[in-house]
Amino acid sequence: MPPLLTSPPTDSHLLERFARSRDEEAFATLMQRHWGFVFSVAKNSLSDSSLAEDATQQTFIALSKRAAKLSEKREEPRSPNRDREDHPSPSPPKN
Repeated sequence: MPPLLTSPPTDSHLLERFARSRDEEAFATLMQRHWGFVFSVAKNSLSDSSLAEDATQQTFIALSKRAAKLSEKREEPRSPNRDREDHPSPSPPKN
């Protein structure tokens, strides 16, 4: 019988694993997936590889510290009107 093919875990799932049990493998996978992009943005913004490396490291340190809070936010149930609650439309001008 051929082995079952499974899709790789989502970023949300990896973050949740790290937040709940400090799963270092999950966090390492997140870093592998996104390090290049974060570094590229930092390098384009800072124009200095050394500073970009530091900024990228600080980004992932911040993510590790806030993982539980970010994971909790992802678990909040969404109400049908949530987008309107989060971003109320402006009141019409008064005559």
